[in-house]
Amino acid sequence: MRCIVTGSSGGIGQAIAEQLARAGNDVLVVDRDARRGAAMARALGPKAGAVAAELTAPDFGTVVVAAAREQMGGVDALVSAAGTIAPEGRMEELSSDKWLQSFAINTTPLFLLAQAAFSELKASRGAIVAISSTSAHHPVPGLGGYSASKAALAMLVKQLALEWGPHGIRVNAISPGPTATAMAPAYADPAVRARRAATLPLRRISEAEDIANAVDFFLGSGGRGIAGHDLVIDGGMGLTTMQLSGANLGRGAQ
Repeated sequence: MRCIVTGSSGGIGQAIAEQLARAGNDVLVVDRDARRGAAMARALGPKAGAVAAELTAPDFGTVVVAAAREQMGGVDALVSAAGTIAPEGRMEELSSDKWLQSFAINTTPLFLLAQAAFSELKASRGAIVAISSTSAHHPVPGLGGYSASKAALAMLVKQLALEWGPHGIRVNAISPGPTATAMAPAYADPAVRARRAATLPLRRISEAEDIANAVDFFLGSGGRGIAGHDLVIDGGMGLTTMQLSGANLGRGAQ
C-alpha cells in the first residue's frame, strides 16, 4: 500500500507512519521542514520517502501528490494527521486572524490534498483517514476556533465520503480525546495524568499508538464497508456528560 502521511514527524502522525512502515507499506512523510522529514523517512526504512510542503500554501496538495507519484508510483492511502493549531481566546475576544488561521491549518489542507489525490485514489480505489478531535463534537471554552475548524473537518470527511464513495474511495475520520502527545505536555506529569484518567470510564489516557491502530483498521480490509464515519477514541469521555451535570445525584434524575 502506498501511503501519504502528513504530520508524520511527531505525535500521532509519527505513530501512524511507523505502524504503516512496520507493516511493509510505502510511506511518504510530509513535513514543512525538509531536513526533519528526510530524517523521519530514513528512520522508517528503505520504503519511506519524504517531501517538504507548507500546509497553508495553495499548491500544498499538488506538491505532495506529485512527490507521491514520483517516489511511490501512485497513492492508495492518504492520512491527514497534520494541521492542529488551537489558538486560545473566548469568542468575544478571538481575533479574526486566529479564527481564519484555525481553518487554514486544521481544515483546508485536507481539502487541498484530497482534491489533488482524487485521480490517484480513484484508480487505486483507495482510502482517506483524517485525524479530527473530540472538540469537533463538544465545544471547549476558550477554543472556539479549534472546535469549529475540527467540526468543519468532520463534515468535509462526510462530504468527500458521499461524493467519492461511488468511485470506490473510502473517507473516514478519527477523533481522539485525551491523548498523551507533545500537544498535551501536561500528561508527562504522572499526577496530572492520573487525575485526568480517573475521570474516564476506561481510566486511562490514550496513546498515539491507539490512534494508529484505528487508522490501520480503516485502511485495511476491516474498513471496507465503512464510509463517512468519525470514530471517537476518548476512553469513554463522551459517556460522562450526564454524570457531570449531576444527573446521578437523585434517583430518576435526568
